[in-house]
Amino acid sequence: MITLKGNKLFHPFEMSFCGHSGSGKTTLITRLIERNSNKYQIGYMKHDAHKFEIDREGKDTHKAKMAGAKTIGINSPDRQAFQIQNPINQIINKQLFIDDDFIYIEGYKNSLGDKILVWTGTEEDQNLLSNYLNTNPHSLKAIVTRTSTGPNVDLPIFHIDDIESINKFVFEQWSPPPINGLILNGGRSKRMGREKGKIQYYGRTQIEYLFDTLSLKLNTVFCSIRPEQDIDVPCIKDRFSDFGPVGGILSAFLEFPNSAFLVLACDMPFINEEAISFLLNNRDPFKMATCFNNPEKKWDEPLFTIYEPKASIRFWQLMSLGVSCPRKLLYQSRVKSLQPLHENILLNINTPQEFNEIKDRFR
Repeated sequence: MITLKGNKLFHPFEMSFCGHSGSGKTTLITRLIERNSNKYQIGYMKHDAHKFEIDREGKDTHKAKMAGAKTIGINSPDRQAFQIQNPINQIINKQLFIDDDFIYIEGYKNSLGDKILVWTGTEEDQNLLSNYLNTNPHSLKAIVTRTSTGPNVDLPIFHIDDIESINKFVFEQWSPPPINGLILNGGRSKRMGREKGKIQYYGRTQIEYLFDTLSLKLNTVFCSIRPEQDIDVPCIKDRFSDFGPVGGILSAFLEFPNSAFLVLACDMPFINEEAISFLLNNRDPFKMATCFNNPEKKWDEPLFTIYEPKASIRFWQLMSLGVSCPRKLLYQSRVKSLQPLHENILLNINTPQEFNEIKDRFR
């Protein structure tokens, strides 16, 4: 099951701006978008209480709609649009915004999600404010007003022109999800001929070494294993057969859907505390993942990566298509890609020959 923390409508990082028509919601949101669009990819969702049309009579898409088509799409080399004439589907909505860093929502004033009230002082505003305070006070985060004063409430109040303060306040509401560690040890190690997590590079098994090293930086660490395996550290058993690392990562997200995971394969002996600290310190929780670019393979390395909670949605999408390679997620998503600290940091050992070639370095 895919879940997003709290009462999120579309995205883990979202904020609704509510108020009656003419209050200035659209102007405020566009100023916030202008303030942040150079650095972030921003989504925008507007709720229209009235019927709206995004088509024009005579256009091909309008003709198809009039003929009875219920789902209508149009695309060009740089954009695409869909009209879906069905009830709102929350699963689809959350998938549509998944690659945005965050979204601003205009309207949805009756939702349970986080919201800021754009206040004009009318009787309608007073009734709306009373409704929030009486039914769902925790969802109302602040008041924005056009005047020097606002309602007498125990909430932050900002002038609508104080864009910097409003922007800072909104970002403060978006706390990065906690990070758990996940050591991938569920592979069958057919090429190595023995379980790679039990190989010793530092005078103890690789599982023990990675668990202790991750535990220096993270409060919660697990080892991902097959159901028949037995390891003396906290484990999450793989619920999916023959889906490789994707199955192990998704099994972890099923246990902790609102946590990020620092995923680390057990066959990377050069990973150390310095590399883990560098990855954590450069994490971007707005992206799908934070990873290292593998200079040898010329792609982003999926098995030493921080995956954010929303990555579970993309993993489910890939699994539904029969794709079991986590690299496809990084390739098809917006990620933060880092340069490795040294050339061997992402080296993985898969065969006895490769092990013999590097084992002397650890003596």
